[in-house]
Amino acid sequence: MSLLICIMTVHPDRTSHYLEKFAFLGYALKVMVFDRASGCSQLSDHNPDIRREIYENTKTCIKVGMDLGNDYVMVLQEDVVLTDNRQMSESTASALTFMYSNPAADMFMFGTHPFSFHMGTSVVGIVRFLYAFHWQAVLFRVSSLAKFIELPCNMHSDLYFARMMLKRKIFCYGLLVPVARQDSSGRLIRKYEYDLFYKSRSKFPCGDPLPLIVIAVFLLFGCSWYYHIW
Repeated sequence: MSLLICIMTVHPDRTSHYLEKFAFLGYALKVMVFDRASGCSQLSDHNPDIRREIYENTKTCIKVGMDLGNDYVMVLQEDVVLTDNRQMSESTASALTFMYSNPAADMFMFGTHPFSFHMGTSVVGIVRFLYAFHWQAVLFRVSSLAKFIELPCNMHSDLYFARMMLKRKIFCYGLLVPVARQDSSGRLIRKYEYDLFYKSRSKFPCGDPLPLIVIAVFLLFGCSWYYHIW
């Protein structure tokens, strides 16, 4: 089971930093430096060029791994935050073993957005995702490259793949308890998504329960206030 780990970045001056940062994983590392998309200072939510570049760059990483004779490629976004190096190292070994034992598995996610849907597998701690997005740390089987077709216009690549999961055209697995997540320091919404009981919220098979809890509390107080004044 040969693995290449690719770290995607637009900062060539950070190559040495990333090689040192992820050396603990113990596999071949390659820092993939890509050109900045037009309007790179913007968020990908507001710039289709950035969304397209992320997709194409991910494909490039997988192709490089394939050309070098690897069976798997792990793609790490440069803004990935790992919960714990030891857990990430152990999870990588578990993911490789699982992917090898399950040839139909296309990809393995080490963390997702809390609003993801999953079902259990025969392996404790590993689930099959029915819908999942935000892929800061993903292990790909190189043969899955054939499923990377043209990205629909103005669509995020991870949301596109989430739809493919629903349609059973992509078979994605991952950890029930995430060990990788998106950096939350730059945006307030990310602090809510990844800092507020992140691990607990990610475990619910029906998706993140927190929005429903907030709505239920709001309705409860609303009804109490309504009946109180009447």
